[in-house]
Amino acid sequence: MNDGAFFFDFSENSSNVSPEIAFTGAAIKDGALILRRDPLGTRPIFYTTLGQRLIFASNIRALLKQKGVDATLDKNGLAELFALGPARPQQSVFLKGIYSLPPGHVLRVEKGQKRIQPEPYWDFPARLHIDDEKETVSFIKKMLTEAILHRLPPCESNCSLLSGGVDSSVITAIAAEHYRNAGKQLTTLSFEFLGSRGHSNTTDSDRPWVEKMVEFCKTNHEIIGCSAEDLAYTLYAAVDARGLPGMADIDSSLLFFCSKRPSGITTALTGECADEIFGGYPWFDMDNIAPNVFPWSRGFIIRKALLKDEFVDELQLEEVVAKHYKETIALCPKGIHDSASQTLIERQYLTLKWFMPVLMERMNRMGEYSGLSAIVPFADVALMEYVWNTPWSLKRKNGVVKYLLREAARGIIPDEVLFRKKSPFPKTYASTYTSIVSDQLREVLVDTTSPVRAFVDTQKAEQFIEAIQNEADMERPWFGQLMAASQMIAYILQINYWLRKYQIRLDF
Repeated sequence: MNDGAFFFDFSENSSNVSPEIAFTGAAIKDGALILRRDPLGTRPIFYTTLGQRLIFASNIRALLKQKGVDATLDKNGLAELFALGPARPQQSVFLKGIYSLPPGHVLRVEKGQKRIQPEPYWDFPARLHIDDEKETVSFIKKMLTEAILHRLPPCESNCSLLSGGVDSSVITAIAAEHYRNAGKQLTTLSFEFLGSRGHSNTTDSDRPWVEKMVEFCKTNHEIIGCSAEDLAYTLYAAVDARGLPGMADIDSSLLFFCSKRPSGITTALTGECADEIFGGYPWFDMDNIAPNVFPWSRGFIIRKALLKDEFVDELQLEEVVAKHYKETIALCPKGIHDSASQTLIERQYLTLKWFMPVLMERMNRMGEYSGLSAIVPFADVALMEYVWNTPWSLKRKNGVVKYLLREAARGIIPDEVLFRKKSPFPKTYASTYTSIVSDQLREVLVDTTSPVRAFVDTQKAEQFIEAIQNEADMERPWFGQLMAASQMIAYILQINYWLRKYQIRLDF
């Protein structure tokens, strides 16, 4: 996809489109511009208007470079940054007047048009699931195998990102066998932190499981190590890659990983999206989640911890979250299965609409910034529609996480890997990393020209830094499973860099 910006002049008498549109998801039909984003949002489309021109691009930074585009963060955008970030509403990029086309939506712009409004053309369907368990497992196995094989590029330029978990292992095993039958050897890559004690919600190290899969699949394997220093100093490149503040070191670790891949590798198979559709996250097991909050982001303490008191009061973070939560739940299909499953259906719908896009954008952006294209077989629309409509009694049968995927993968990977407990993408709680980002935040707050000084309280920031040096609340996530106190510091650093780099005006 072209990373530059394109424009369409929709004034009454104009016929200009410049430069020539060579943009995935864009077409000119009967004199109108049609922008269409794929159902799952694997490719982003950003747009804004300047007079009677619609400017659109695949990366927001391309829009921000355009002369005349006013990048403004107002109080609503700031509230979304702190209430929802690094997630965001599907049509928002935090900046006033700049938008993201939501997944499964189309934008049609005609000459003389006064109002520009996306319209949905797809959503997760509500269909009665009639297959029994054996038929369901067999069909999922068939669909997943086809989704992988139909996406395989030449072996010489491809790799598989292998963690030793069930998602990446299934993809790796199917791809490796296909290439092996053609007399070729798949390259696999895994990621490790150097000198880190790991993360609190991982029950074991990935390496032994990776080694089992490498031996089983006979792949050409390479381990890429990342230090705390590498992680911290890639934070800002990760903002440039995403075009927005993101998942802090969760982004920068993947960017570093992608950038250090072997020469000649241009595509990578990844297991993204399996947890969202097969129900792999811990919040699908939680009984008591407060109403009107997203299950991956249940608290506001850390989100408010560094804000000036007046912004804590004025931004009304809880109300912002409740508003978006209710709007999303209102769209969730109802009555697909028994009423007892409706809570889980709603949690999955929230996950698919909010959490999955953050991770898909992360994989897409960190990869493309490094010259690597991600191949995501689980993001197959037909597969997702089918699994979405299977009853939760099957998805979590006997309490087994991702039961249907594990059953479908029987015989494809060893049973010991198949039933390994989920281990998230690795992150670091190394004290070295915390010290580096803490020192960087202190430097930012001493600089009177730093944009974040407008809303970050320097005294609160120092107290926060001192608290996490003593590991108080060190490992309590405020987003997903991995973003805790040190990631909040890194998130503030990313926001400051973003505001300054792209000359974003503050309007509050």
